[in-house]
Amino acid sequence: MLRFLSIGLPLLFVAVPARAAVDIAADDPLIQYSGRWDIANPKQPRCDWPGSYLQARFTGTTITVKISGGNNDFNVLIDGVWKSKLTVDGKTTQVAASGLPEGEHTLMLAKRTEGFNGISTFAGLQLPDGKSLVALPAKPTRRIQFIGDSFTVGYGSEATVTVCPDKRPFDNNFVAYGPVSARDVGAEYSVQAVSGLGMVHNYGDSKPLSDGPMPPIYDQTLFGTPSLKWDFTRWHPDIVTVALGTNDFSTAVKPTQEQYTTAYKAFIKKLRAWHPQARIMLVTYAVDQFQEKYVAALATEVIAGGEANLEHVKLPGLTQPEMGCDGHPNVAGHRKYADALLPAIKKFYAGTSLTPAPKGRSGFAPRPAFGETWLVRWDIVGPGLAADARGRIMAF
Repeated sequence: MLRFLSIGLPLLFVAVPARAAVDIAADDPLIQYSGRWDIANPKQPRCDWPGSYLQARFTGTTITVKISGGNNDFNVLIDGVWKSKLTVDGKTTQVAASGLPEGEHTLMLAKRTEGFNGISTFAGLQLPDGKSLVALPAKPTRRIQFIGDSFTVGYGSEATVTVCPDKRPFDNNFVAYGPVSARDVGAEYSVQAVSGLGMVHNYGDSKPLSDGPMPPIYDQTLFGTPSLKWDFTRWHPDIVTVALGTNDFSTAVKPTQEQYTTAYKAFIKKLRAWHPQARIMLVTYAVDQFQEKYVAALATEVIAGGEANLEHVKLPGLTQPEMGCDGHPNVAGHRKYADALLPAIKKFYAGTSLTPAPKGRSGFAPRPAFGETWLVRWDIVGPGLAADARGRIMAF
């Protein structure tokens, strides 16, 4: 039988404090915001336009994001590489990335979904005990704004089929032609686009002149808040692209050429007043003969009238493999559009040093089915994938 000798010494307990998370406020000067954010409450900036994004550089292996509101999805990129999709629905705090190597990392949180999905509020970041934010490089000096409809939104862009029972899983503004082309020339970007809206006529409207087309919404800080107007002194784009007209002429009820052209010219005048130095690019899609024909004519007229800093850029037609939900461009289609738009952008920036986006920052592809080969060129593929120089998927 075992016996224990008690010597009457007291047991000693040493309290070890729990490692507290480091809270980073949303108004920390080391966080960079791009796109339109409502900063009336700097501790809780809000966004709803597609493509709104923020960036922060941090130390450590984990980063948590405090964001809530709306039925929105955000891309999480770490060091320029896509890591995951963050879904906001009903959540307030989520781990954006974990298991990272020790050292410094850059977070990019970019809104995939559009304004109809509601407003999301960002309340800051959390880092492990002893970790901190560090300074990011200065923002790009180049700035491009993209105005448009569902094509510019990135509607159903990650789909490889045209019939999508629910398009939300496939919505991703990050791979749309605007953000892709902006990153290709190292530019900061802002997207003001809404699915279904036109210059004067919205999709499916029974009237040729709709009550709420895109131009009256353009000057709003938040798509869903008409009373909150954007302060145009906050951000001056070098280039403004306008791609409106697909919805104007997509259904049986259409505006006349005069109605469309008159509204378009009025919008150009407002853009010129807001952005005196910007190059205005009127973008058209080959899918719509009316849009391309009418815009070509009005561009010629406006230029002849003295507007020299403007041009018409035509985007090509798409093939079936380049289409996603409801015939909208998918990743391949948007890459094709970006390649068609980039010559005009690069020509404008000629004479300056073009800094190509680092590998992994121009867009990413959804994961293909096993055994599927995509003969499409793009700059980054998803986790676990590899591509050859032509962009073909080589491994899974």
